[in-house]
Amino acid sequence: MTLHLLGRNEIDDELWDYCISRSTFPSLFAKSWYLDIFTDHQWQGIVEGDYLSVMPFYKKKKWLIPYISQPFLCQRGGVFSKVGHFSESSFFYDLLKKQGYSINLLIRDKLPDQGKCFPKVNHILSLNDEYEKLNEGFNRNTIRNIRFASKSGLMIQEEKNPDIILNFLEKNDRSGYVKTYSKMILSLITKSFELENGFAIKAAISGNIVSLAYFIEDGGKLYFLLCASDPKGKLTKALYLIINEVIEKFAGRNVILDFAGSNMESIARRNLGFGASSEIYYNIKWNIFQF
Repeated sequence: MTLHLLGRNEIDDELWDYCISRSTFPSLFAKSWYLDIFTDHQWQGIVEGDYLSVMPFYKKKKWLIPYISQPFLCQRGGVFSKVGHFSESSFFYDLLKKQGYSINLLIRDKLPDQGKCFPKVNHILSLNDEYEKLNEGFNRNTIRNIRFASKSGLMIQEEKNPDIILNFLEKNDRSGYVKTYSKMILSLITKSFELENGFAIKAAISGNIVSLAYFIEDGGKLYFLLCASDPKGKLTKALYLIINEVIEKFAGRNVILDFAGSNMESIARRNLGFGASSEIYYNIKWNIFQF
């Protein structure tokens, strides 16, 4: 196995993205344009041969010590191999360690020999069935919330102005992450609109947005990336109506709704209430100074 550690300007975007798209587990989070946005074009990659397998990584420094971390809004990374090609993932991580890097990454597979592994939960929902069949998988609380929201005077429609989307998300994000990464998020929304694979759905009362959710469709998945509700949106359960609208719109297609989380109990309960199933991924940590 021949591995090459490449800087951003040495990576062939077309070959890279082709490998990601044709891998066993394709991911939006490993696409070159997506990584460019959330690393300010500073990500690097390990490439096997003629892009048979690839692994993106983002090097940062803390107290002058280099380490590999997960970029914001990139839920999972790791090694991506073309269908039919097997690569030993450990060799990729060993190469990073030889460079003197500590590692803190989110990956699909558990690799206990590469460091401490902490399980995390993601939720997904296949939209292959017709809406009526999918609706049968909703629990009683979800159905009740959808009915309540539908009687609250909410208008559900698409929002196409990136600035309006960002402003609402930033204003109603209690975590503070949207404000911290506002420029990157605005770039993401704008770029996805240019690529025609991103969209935002809003719920409004009397013309005022009370809840909003942002999605990207890529590689057979519909990624639920960002959402927010103001006090009135929370009171009217508006986000439930938005998610239901999206499920109804994409029902009957060979698409998986990827909720991109969550380990938070309240969000997990909401996701599972729509009939989503759980899948495990891992936070792998390895300190260069550990003995």
